Amino acid sequence: MIKNWASRLSITWKIVLASLVGIALFLAGFLAVFLPQIEEMVLSERRLFLKERTDIVLGLFQQYQADIDAGSLDLAEAQRRATRRIKGMSLDKNEYFWIMDTGRPFPRVIAHPGDPTLEGEVFNPARPGTASTVRLSPSGDPLRIVAANPVVAMVDVCLEHGEGYVAYTWPKPRVGGVSPAGIFPKESYVVLFKPWGWIIGTGQYMDDLEQLVGQLRTAAFLFLGFVTLLAVLVAALMAATITRPLRRIMTATASIAQGDLNVHSGLEGTSDELENLSKSFDNMAYQLRQREQERKAADTARRDSERKMRAVFHNSFQLIWLLTPEGVLLECNQSALDYIEGKGDSPLGKHFWDTAWWTGDPAMVFRLHAALDAARDGDFMRFETTFAHPRLGQRVIDFSIKTARDASGAVALIIPEGRDITEIRAMEGRLAHMGMHDPLTGLANRTLLTDRVRHAMQVARRKPGTRQALLYIDINRFKIINDSLGHLAGDAILRDVASRIQRCVRETDTVARYGGDDFVVLLWELASYREAISIARRIRADLSTPLGQADNPISIRVSIGIDLLMNPRNEPEDAVRNAHLAMSHSKARGRGFLKVYTPHLLQQVRTSLAIESEMERGIRTGEFFLRFQPILDTKGGQRLAGFEALCRWSHPERGLILPAEFIPVAEATGLIVPLGRWVLDAACSTLAEFSRLRPECPDVYVAVNLSPLQLERADLVQTVRDAVERHGLDAPRLHLEVTETSLMSGNATMMENILKLKRLGVRMVVDDFGTGYSNLALLTRIHFAVIKIDRSLVWQIQHVLENRTIIKAIVTMAENLGADVIVEGIETTSQRDILKTIGCHVHQGFLYSRPVDLPALAGMRC
Repeated sequence: MIKNWASRLSITWKIVLASLVGIALFLAGFLAVFLPQIEEMVLSERRLFLKERTDIVLGLFQQYQADIDAGSLDLAEAQRRATRRIKGMSLDKNEYFWIMDTGRPFPRVIAHPGDPTLEGEVFNPARPGTASTVRLSPSGDPLRIVAANPVVAMVDVCLEHGEGYVAYTWPKPRVGGVSPAGIFPKESYVVLFKPWGWIIGTGQYMDDLEQLVGQLRTAAFLFLGFVTLLAVLVAALMAATITRPLRRIMTATASIAQGDLNVHSGLEGTSDELENLSKSFDNMAYQLRQREQERKAADTARRDSERKMRAVFHNSFQLIWLLTPEGVLLECNQSALDYIEGKGDSPLGKHFWDTAWWTGDPAMVFRLHAALDAARDGDFMRFETTFAHPRLGQRVIDFSIKTARDASGAVALIIPEGRDITEIRAMEGRLAHMGMHDPLTGLANRTLLTDRVRHAMQVARRKPGTRQALLYIDINRFKIINDSLGHLAGDAILRDVASRIQRCVRETDTVARYGGDDFVVLLWELASYREAISIARRIRADLSTPLGQADNPISIRVSIGIDLLMNPRNEPEDAVRNAHLAMSHSKARGRGFLKVYTPHLLQQVRTSLAIESEMERGIRTGEFFLRFQPILDTKGGQRLAGFEALCRWSHPERGLILPAEFIPVAEATGLIVPLGRWVLDAACSTLAEFSRLRPECPDVYVAVNLSPLQLERADLVQTVRDAVERHGLDAPRLHLEVTETSLMSGNATMMENILKLKRLGVRMVVDDFGTGYSNLALLTRIHFAVIKIDRSLVWQIQHVLENRTIIKAIVTMAENLGADVIVEGIETTSQRDILKTIGCHVHQGFLYSRPVDLPALAGMRC
């Protein structure tokens, strides 16, 4: 019951009651322990007070005794004075000093201010008010001794101990009179003054002491009461300081319980545990607010996500179904419904395989069952099927099935998805065709050609005796057509060429555009290899007919290389390479030729490649050197007019290599540029050395051949200027020879370089003139200083009159243009004599000298 009663009390009353219980326990302890000690302390203090006062009187007696000892007083006078002083001294209203001697059996009273009638009398033990006494030791500890009279006890104490306390009863005088008020306990302190044999004593009534103790007890009780009241007030105040914050926290807690999280305890600044509690509470409320905000945000995001997901679900172009684990349709999106529009009732609630999507195709239904079973087992299933769309017709569907599982791992949903890939498959088909065909002409491209050539070789390996061939067709000078007519016209020509090639071959053959203006034809199962040659000629003849519009016809020529695919072990790339190599040789022989591949052609190419790599090393390591063929003026004898610098290659392994073998490779690879730069510098150096050896021949010149690649370089003029200046030559002593064929391209950079070289002072020579490409307009525009007649006109000069006529015409033209004429390739005396008759006197050829070194030149007449 007490527990229930206490549980209904507020915290304030609990704290107050706890404080009262504590105070009660404190008071009980105080009354039981401390109050007796206080009373004893008061008694001890009073006893000490009696002793101290008596010691004062004793000191007075000792002073008188000192006067006696000094002789200033006699004993009687000293005792009289002492007695008088004693009578005038008192402690309080009921206490005084008295003196008696130590006489036996009873002492005589010498002074007694309290009862002067006793003075001079022997103390009568039978006097009323006497009683048995309690003797006390000098320390105050009581020693119970039975005595007939308290005065006797006092004498015994003094005689035995010199001083001590004696407790007894004694009549107490009434205040304001002499009649006693009654017999009361009393305690006296006595001390023996031995020199006189007097006992000095004073005492106190115990009721006065008890009254004092009672006053102290009353004061203690009042103080304790005040402290108790103060403690109760402090406890109540402290309880209030505790319960008020707790009540605020309780109120805030109730608000939180009702859903109001925007609460605050407001207990900052208390600097105690309650503030820590308040901070913890406020932090809890803040965390709850944060979590509530996060929960609301999460709910909002979840609802928004659900809305978006539902929007995605229903607006997705994908076909999406939701099935139970048993395969019953729960929901599907609009894209899926579009495929069964107008096909019966709603499919929801039916087994998926019984819906209109799958009806009419048992094989697909069987496949669907197998896929659903596999999906339930955890596999991701995917396959293609077809659905009939009511408006779009038959569609290809990429169908996949996956599952959603719950926390236990059991299948919660089966989610089939379908993606209409009809356009993708169509695009893949188009891309596959584009990946295998040329977009411009529609012909097979390089990839498809390679695949079919590989297949043809596999067939040839399986069926020995199978005859097949590969034609490589190149349109000659197509770049000029493209640059002059434009790319659109070029594309039209390529399409026309592709069409003509296709109509020249059989349906089983493959025509491919290999790149740019190159076409390749794979001829299958030929009756004979001559048939391949016949088809190639038919293609060449068809393409020789003008192309384009009738009002603007364009004539083209093609070069065709043929690989007869006699080695079925080759790779397709080898066959194409062989055909291309044959085509290159065909083009080198002249446009419009056919060339069949032979292993010798490949060997030539490999030799050229070896020469190319070794030439780079040879240029770096100085394997090349110059020889010089003299140019002689035969008018009036044979005088050295100049010499042509001819390059030779001293190969460390193959020995001497002549220009006819390495110059074409150098021109084809661009190595002619660094090689020509070296030849030019070495020739100028040789001419400078010749001038030093033969200073009397200041007009002898050196002739250096320039390739078309050198003529097209922007730095050619500066290279020539540097060589001339470096070796201190006069520019006219350097002759630079350019072939007539190299001038036919009409390259603007080439023509500009020739004009700049002429302005530099170098003499320009047109070489190999008269080979069939002579351009008289070019001669009149450039004004070459020298015309060098080609050796082909000299070889048959003694038998072919037309050659004499051509040479005579060239000499006449040169005279009219102010140009000198040199004839090269003279090997017989008859050729020399005929040329002199015509008027050609500057000769060069083996008849006079083969190419020689500088010392041989220096020994010639000039």
